[in-house]
Amino acid sequence: MSIGTVTISYLSDPNIGGFSAPVAATLMSLYWAGSLLGRFGYSMVAQRISAMNTLLSGACIAMILLSVAILSPSLFGGVALIMIGLCNSFMYPIIFSRAVSGLGDASGAASAILIMCGIGGGVIPMIQATLMTRFDVPTSYLIPVLCYAFIASFAFITKKRGLSIVTV
Repeated sequence: MSIGTVTISYLSDPNIGGFSAPVAATLMSLYWAGSLLGRFGYSMVAQRISAMNTLLSGACIAMILLSVAILSPSLFGGVALIMIGLCNSFMYPIIFSRAVSGLGDASGAASAILIMCGIGGGVIPMIQATLMTRFDVPTSYLIPVLCYAFIASFAFITKKRGLSIVTV
C-alpha cells in the first residue's frame, strides 16, 4: 500500500517528478493497471511455472526498481516505481496460498486470520511516512526494500526446503 500512496509524493515533488498532485495521482493509475494486468497474466501461467521462483523473482525485481527510484530520483525513478505494480500483482495469491497450504480443516480459520492480519498495510506506510518526514521521499523507499527482502527470503527458504505450494 505504501508504494501506491507515497509515489504520488515522489512524482509531485518539484525536485523529482515535478507533476501536479492530480497528474501524479492519475499516473498512479498505471501502477494499479499494471497490478491488474499482471494478476490476469499470472492466472494464465500459474499452473506452468514455479510459484516460489515467481515470488522470488518478483521481490528481487521490485527491490531493483526501488533502488533505481532511490538512487535516481527523477522521472525515470518514478517510472520504476509505477512498474512495481506488475511485481505486486502476483505476490499476494502466492503468499496467501502458501500460508494456508496443507492445513486441512484449519484452512478456513487460517484464511480468516490471515485476512485480519493485514496490519502491514497500515503500519508500513506509517513507518515510511516517518522516514519521509525525517529525510526525504526517495530515502523513505528503504522501508519497502526491507519488506521485499523479507518476501524474497521467504520465497528462497521455502524453495530451498522444497515445500510444495498450491496456487489459488
